[in-house]
Amino acid sequence: MDLYGGGSSGGPHAYGHSFGYLLFANLAQTGGITITKAVLRIAYTSTSFEQDGNVATTLNIFDVRTLSQNAPPLCAPILPVNNAGAATQVQCDVTAVVKGWYANGVATDMRGFQLSTDGYGDEDVYVTASEASNSSSPRLVLDYQSNCASSSCPGP
Repeated sequence: MDLYGGGSSGGPHAYGHSFGYLLFANLAQTGGITITKAVLRIAYTSTSFEQDGNVATTLNIFDVRTLSQNAPPLCAPILPVNNAGAATQVQCDVTAVVKGWYANGVATDMRGFQLSTDGYGDEDVYVTASEASNSSSPRLVLDYQSNCASSSCPGP
């Protein structure tokens, strides 16, 4: 997933920002657990336009359900330029959002996050978006407690 920071880097959205989505539509809806913590983990590499030097950019992470409400981002980590080749991990605590998915019966196609860059800056961010089981794939890491009194638990 390529996110362009605008500026003069030649990305598809010069002087603007671009965005991508991470959706978790296949996450089971179950009454057998209580979510205690949810963390979105992504890995990125980036480049910065040579003329401007190494310029960091901000990666804004939004709940897709609140995009039309001009809600603030859930997280807005500042990403230093990372053009060394190895992906760098970034984490965002999304516990309240994921708890809301379960508590409010959110439709599966609305379980996700939008990642976007700031409108200005001059860094192109590359987020690994493969569904492969490697360490740099996006992850939604859930800590939970079982609500089952015995070994039989209600299914999804």
